[in-house]
Amino acid sequence: MFVFIGRSMGATEAGVFQLAITYLLVFSVLTRGLDELVVRQVARLPQDARRYFTTFLTLRLMLNVVLYGVLAVIVSFILHYPSSTLVPILIVSTGLVSDSLTSAANAVMLGQRRLGIPTLVTVGTCVLRLAVGGVLLSLDASLVHITTLWCLSSLIGAAASIVLVGLQVGMLPGQRILDWSLVSQELSSMLPFTVNGFLMAIEFQIDTILLSVLRDESEVGWYGAATTIVSTLAMVPQAYRLSVYPLMAYYAGKNRDKLVRLYEASLRYLGALVLPMVAGLVMLAPGIITLIFKSEFLPSIAVLQNLAVVLLFTFLNVPNVRMMFVHNRQGWVTWMMMGSMMINVVLNLWIVPLWGARGSALARICSSSIFFLTNYLILRFVVAKLDTSLLRLLWRPALATLLMCGAVILIRDWHMLVVVVVGMVVYFGVLLLIGGVPVEDRRLIRESLQRHRLSLQL
Repeated sequence: MFVFIGRSMGATEAGVFQLAITYLLVFSVLTRGLDELVVRQVARLPQDARRYFTTFLTLRLMLNVVLYGVLAVIVSFILHYPSSTLVPILIVSTGLVSDSLTSAANAVMLGQRRLGIPTLVTVGTCVLRLAVGGVLLSLDASLVHITTLWCLSSLIGAAASIVLVGLQVGMLPGQRILDWSLVSQELSSMLPFTVNGFLMAIEFQIDTILLSVLRDESEVGWYGAATTIVSTLAMVPQAYRLSVYPLMAYYAGKNRDKLVRLYEASLRYLGALVLPMVAGLVMLAPGIITLIFKSEFLPSIAVLQNLAVVLLFTFLNVPNVRMMFVHNRQGWVTWMMMGSMMINVVLNLWIVPLWGARGSALARICSSSIFFLTNYLILRFVVAKLDTSLLRLLWRPALATLLMCGAVILIRDWHMLVVVVVGMVVYFGVLLLIGGVPVEDRRLIRESLQRHRLSLQL
């Protein structure tokens, strides 16, 4: 949607849309930390899935109605945005309520490692937004119409999630929807998860808000163009988190060897995915920006090259943070996130007035790298006492990435699609030749593909 708006309306309108989405993300993540708790507990206690579903659905609804009121007061009476910016923010932010219901329902399914319903609802909502949004933009619709579509699609997605998950867990009309005994039982764990969600929201979204305050909506648009591309790739580790975290929670306290192997495999494969992405974005950023957006977004090139580095820490942080959670060290993550957030805010206040959107990207690199290194070292030497070396796990992907970069340099003047395909072939070819995928993992992949082929035939 950001790409559609940027190409149709320009950087300023795209910046307003990005700002509206940013406020939605900041305030929605304030309670999304509760989903991590639900996933962990349902994975451990599947028989209590119904209690967690009804209780946390109701709890999230109550909390996010209040949060929407707080957000409306802040953007209307404290930050004093003009009406052209304020109205889209208020419309998109109604998704606080509907998205919270969808997230609470999906958390129960993820805890049971049943990904079908969350996937179906997410894909359906996205297809609806893109299809109808494309039609509206072709008819020269305003940003208010686009944001209204966003709000309505969120409501439809929430209704579908509640009905489908309710049928799965056996929710019945008239049953108690808020179990206060369960809330009091989980209260001590809820606070760290909630605080972590708040700090994560500030850490990853404050730069956009500060850009809107210290510079203007055009800077937000240029920054949003780069973050849109990076965020699209960042969906990969989040998808990995949704599938692997419940399994980590299951292994924790039951089979340490399997937990450690899962953690190291996560680092190995996430690293193998992200290293060529980072190198490719840095080398091909000018072509990517001009291909996706128009010449108005040329300042986004430098921002994208800087934010590409953040992807490395985003990918590798996923297994580290989840390992801290399954070891019940979410409080430690809170302190690390707090330090990272403070660094990010201070650097933004210092650099953004001088360098604008690129300054925000540099601040993000510093805060993300510090959080990753602190988390990794504490996990390895204090919490889990692991004999896990990043050099041992990632030297093969690093070597394959270097050879890929050499090939891309030789053909960098060719069509971008050809360059990308050749780079991928070189990278994965070298990775397989030097043993980047262990023999045991290859066997498991083959067996999985064979089972999948058989199920399709049946």
